[in-house]
Amino acid sequence: GMVLCINSQNNQTLWQSKLNGQIIRSLAFDGERLFALSRNGYLRCFNPQTGAIYWGQNFTVHFYCSPLVTKNRLYIASYEGNVTVLNKTNGTLIKHIPLHSPIYTALSATDNLLIVATSDGMLRGFSHGLTQLWQIELDAPAAIPALISNHLITIGTFQKSLYLLERSGGSVAQ
Repeated sequence: GMVLCINSQNNQTLWQSKLNGQIIRSLAFDGERLFALSRNGYLRCFNPQTGAIYWGQNFTVHFYCSPLVTKNRLYIASYEGNVTVLNKTNGTLIKHIPLHSPIYTALSATDNLLIVATSDGMLRGFSHGLTQLWQIELDAPAAIPALISNHLITIGTFQKSLYLLERSGGSVAQ
């Protein structure tokens, strides 16, 4: 795949960089860094202005959902059922979370909550410290990423069910 930066005013290519393999659906951007991930595990962190590579890693697993960037972290989730949490500035490993079920649905997060939906229909909430807070079994795998609001989490499944869950404990909202 190729990462291109194109000037929206004149459609001129400002910079481009080759990334081994097909690039996942969308890139992650935090205003200072641009993150690109390929299906076969090539991850690069770019300077969005110049295209310079700040850092990169090559993983030996496969990916189907886009990377997610938050205040200090980059989250990537693999087909093999692992969530890898990296320091977004330098790419160092913060934590590896094995969930043992493929992850196809994009992750959702705030500064203090990470939501992970796996293909076995499980939905899990993790604290900022990456400790699992709760888990709920959905009627089917999640069809869309979770939407996190102040008090609720909303998520839809492939069985066309819509769940409203309490953010604090993952229980069904009343």
